[in-house]
Amino acid sequence: MYKVDTYVACVVFSTKRLIVHNEDGIHDRNIILTRRPFDIAVLGNDKISLSFPWSDRKRIEIINTTNYRSEHKIFFINECYGMSYNKGRLFVIVKNEGNLIMDLGGQLFSSLPIKGEGLFYIHVKTERLYCLDKCNDTIQCYDLKGCAVWTHKHSNLRSPRSISSNEKRIFIAGCKSNYIVTTNLNGDIAKVICNSHHGIKDPTSVFVDTHHLLICNGKNSKAFVYKKN
Repeated sequence: MYKVDTYVACVVFSTKRLIVHNEDGIHDRNIILTRRPFDIAVLGNDKISLSFPWSDRKRIEIINTTNYRSEHKIFFINECYGMSYNKGRLFVIVKNEGNLIMDLGGQLFSSLPIKGEGLFYIHVKTERLYCLDKCNDTIQCYDLKGCAVWTHKHSNLRSPRSISSNEKRIFIAGCKSNYIVTTNLNGDIAKVICNSHHGIKDPTSVFVDTHHLLICNGKNSKAFVYKKN
């Protein structure tokens, strides 16, 4: 799930579609995908990337959001999962290889030795890299050399599936706890901002920008857009 300008897009995994709405919830278009993607990353105002770990040819596709055509593909030997884009660099979690840092052409800059059975989701903010481990329900923070900074486990966060941030806080979707949890950038102060009473059910995606918080449920395919007052 992501937002660019006045458009919001969600991936429907079961039908391999990228569904685009305007920020008022009015349907704009459907984009048919050839395979089921895992993650989306926003690459500025006119590009996104999609990861396809379950395709015969495991890859990341760079897609232009003005016409939704594929511009470039980066292929991998192993499964490529979560992604994050920061300052011209694409961070990708690749199975058995750790966290790869590359440019949008696929040129590899470095590889960080960050591995774990449940590490599938990643987010980069300033000089910190945040990972979610859905097996042990932890948030892990590293510097950009791969050195551990902190690890926290919160009782309201079970099976974390997505992570985003603004200038001050991190937002995480707890899929099995039906909570959207926010923490400070040190990870040590957490609170629930949305739960099942607000319609949150198996959340699998969260995205935040300056004025909006976007949440997408996994099973009933409902999406929510909150505007900052």
